[in-house]
Amino acid sequence: MSNKRLLSIFQSGVLGLVPPISSVRSCSGCKMAKFTSLPFPTSTYVSTSLFELVHSNIWGPAPTPSSSGFLYYVSFIDDFSRYTWVYLLKHRSEISVAYQAFTAMILTQFGARIKTFISDCAKEYLSSTMRSIMSSHGTIFQQSCPHS
Repeated sequence: MSNKRLLSIFQSGVLGLVPPISSVRSCSGCKMAKFTSLPFPTSTYVSTSLFELVHSNIWGPAPTPSSSGFLYYVSFIDDFSRYTWVYLLKHRSEISVAYQAFTAMILTQFGARIKTFISDCAKEYLSSTMRSIMSSHGTIFQQSCPHS
């Protein structure tokens, strides 16, 4: 809240007894809350081939399950083509099964493997099962910045 708004609330007496207004102005938490984050630098990286970089995210639970009982989905986005594949999941723990199905499909259909895989910090991506699947395929795993 701005200092002007805080002052008007304090002066109205709605809050009852409050500390002197000067102590509120010097509150480090208030100052930190008003900071804005700096923009991310523009990336100079450009993918040059299919599946050089694949982004992924898991979403759910849905407020209402699908008619088949699916509550989650995982998306895989190829950075080069921007083509997106979506796999429906009944449980978040099924991410490794969806990832294996996706990698098998691109190997069969495109003769390619994922070089670099990037996702958020969801614990399903960090599991030992996912790590071992990726390392067995020679895929480099990267994490994006939280809340970006």
